[in-house]
Amino acid sequence: MHNWNYKPDVARSELCCLIARLNLSLAIGETYAWEEYIIRAHNPRFTKVSRHTTTRDLSKLFTERRNMLKNSVLSGASSVTLTSDIWSGNAKEDYISVVAHYVSADWELQKRLLV
Repeated sequence: MHNWNYKPDVARSELCCLIARLNLSLAIGETYAWEEYIIRAHNPRFTKVSRHTTTRDLSKLFTERRNMLKNSVLSGASSVTLTSDIWSGNAKEDYISVVAHYVSADWELQKRLLV
């Protein structure tokens, strides 16, 4: 067993991932309800995050993920095909997924879900 250390930058990054995956409001991190939930259920040292900070963090996360995808795909692919699928859920919410398909330098078919 080891001691766990709270890292605010990791918490902010994970909040951005959650917002992107669940299509949440950018202001969720600064609400009293969110702060109370996280402090009571997960981490008493949590501090609120403003929507401005979350916006900057999301932009940074997008740039990092885009660069990772470019580096993994463009290293051996001569072309990339994007496909998408759109559907509605039970709560009348719309969803879209985008998948990149390409052939790697080893001639293996690859696909990456763009999240």
